Amino acid sequence: MKNFLKVIIFSLLVLSAYTLFPNTLPQQKSEPPPLEEKVGALTMEQFVAIGADIYSGARGGFGGCVLCHDPKLGRAPRLENMPTVAEGRLKDARYKGKATNVEEYLRESMLEPAAFVVAGFGVPGSNDTQSPMLVISKYLKPWEINAAIAYLQTKDGGEATVTPPTGQEDTGGAAAGGAAAPPAPAKTPQEAFQKYGCGACHKHEKGGIAGAIAPDLTHVGSIAGKRKPGLNAGDYIRESILVPTAFVVPGQPPIMPPGFGDKMTASEIEMVVKFLADSK
Repeated sequence: MKNFLKVIIFSLLVLSAYTLFPNTLPQQKSEPPPLEEKVGALTMEQFVAIGADIYSGARGGFGGCVLCHDPKLGRAPRLENMPTVAEGRLKDARYKGKATNVEEYLRESMLEPAAFVVAGFGVPGSNDTQSPMLVISKYLKPWEINAAIAYLQTKDGGEATVTPPTGQEDTGGAAAGGAAAPPAPAKTPQEAFQKYGCGACHKHEKGGIAGAIAPDLTHVGSIAGKRKPGLNAGDYIRESILVPTAFVVPGQPPIMPPGFGDKMTASEIEMVVKFLADSK
């Protein structure tokens, strides 16, 4: 009995030592990260560079212009030599918008995509009267739209007619002092669909998206598991997000862009996977 008590007492002393010892070490205080400074005036070079990031998808919450306008995909009009192209469209008999110059036309194309739909690129069945393009004002601030316009005007040798921010606008730490803070993770599948521009192509009735040029995801949970033997619905959907070329739905062009695995957080991916897998 005495030996048993000695073992118990010894064990308690050892546990106490391991518990108390770390508290004798110097403690480091964890400070929250400093708030991002608001950047003042931007040079035209910085302004155009931000527009280039918007175009490529490095900035902005909709996947970038190349999500649809990649010339290799042919799913949306090419965005090349836009000053010349825009001048021609303003003179087109089908143009019903209000723009009077290239800058206004480019802005109108982002804010009111249906004002002019390039022949052959409208929503199927609409006779090119409805545009599948997202309303970009849902994803970009007015000054960011101007940055995209500046990039489109200059990327093929033209001159920008828009004015960079002067310091009065809230640029959210976009340039000069550092990169803008990344957008907060989506809290719902619907937010994720909007954030990553899924509605530019896909439809999901409960997901709040109404694209028409890619497979309808409304009931994808009931058919996803049948598309690739050995994968259940969740695994198939996850693979489709991370490796879009792993399986292409018959009759559909391989237009799903790669890179969502790098842009989306792990929690966003799993949230979307569960939501779609449960879509019966």
